[in-house]
Amino acid sequence: MYLGAQRVIDDSGPSVTLYLYLHGHGLPTSHRAMLSDVRWISQLAPGQLARERHEGKAGGRSIVSYLEVSGPDETDIGSLRGVLDALNEHVAAGGKEPIVKGAWGADFFCGAETGRAPLEELGNLRVRLEQFFEDGGTMPPDRDLTIEVSRAEDMTFFRWDGESYDKLAVEAPAGWRPFRFSISDEVRDAFERQHGVLFPHVMEVLRPGDEVDLEALGGVAFKDESTRKVLWFSPRKVG
Repeated sequence: MYLGAQRVIDDSGPSVTLYLYLHGHGLPTSHRAMLSDVRWISQLAPGQLARERHEGKAGGRSIVSYLEVSGPDETDIGSLRGVLDALNEHVAAGGKEPIVKGAWGADFFCGAETGRAPLEELGNLRVRLEQFFEDGGTMPPDRDLTIEVSRAEDMTFFRWDGESYDKLAVEAPAGWRPFRFSISDEVRDAFERQHGVLFPHVMEVLRPGDEVDLEALGGVAFKDESTRKVLWFSPRKVG
C-alpha cells in the first residue's frame, strides 16, 4: 500500500490531491520487506493506482507539502493512525527524515509556500488523508472480468471464470475457446526476475485476440479461486 496527500498550487490557488496504490501480489517476495521504506516505495514501486481524488485543475501544478504512508495492503485505520501518531511526534521533535514503525513507513514535507507551521500542515493533511482512507479502505477497485488463480503443488494455474467467458465470447474471434494457462514456481521466479510481475503477461496470453479491448470491457481482476482475494488488477477505461 502507498497512500498520500499532496497540497498543490496552480493558477487557481491551493488544493489537495489524494491517492491510494495497492501492491497485491504484484511486488516480488524479495521486495516485500521494503514496504516500510516509504521513499523507496514512492519512487520505485508505488503499486497499482486503486483510487484518487483531485481538487483544482490538472497540469501546471507545484507540490508545496505532502504526507505519505507505505505498508502492507492489509492496513486498517487503526494501523494508519498509529504510524501517523509516530510521525507527528517525530515532526514535533524537529525530525525531517521519513520514519519506520513496524511494517509501515511515513514521510512528511512542508514548504514555506503553505504559510503554515509544519505541525499545523501535518494535522491538516492528516485529517484529509484519514477521511479519504476511511471512504474505501484498501479495497481493490471493481473489474468486470475475472481470471481465477489456483495452486497445486509447485504450479500456478490461470483461467477465465464462467461469467467472463460469456462476455468475452461475444467479442472474441469465431471459434475461440478459453484454456487454462499453467506455470511452475521455478519458471515463474526466473521470469519475474527478468521481466517483472507475471500477471499482465498472463492476461495477454489469455486474451481472446489482439482486437479484444479488455480495458474497454471493464478491466481484469486476478482472484484467488478459493479465497476470492484480488491478487492484481488491470486498468479499465472510464467513460
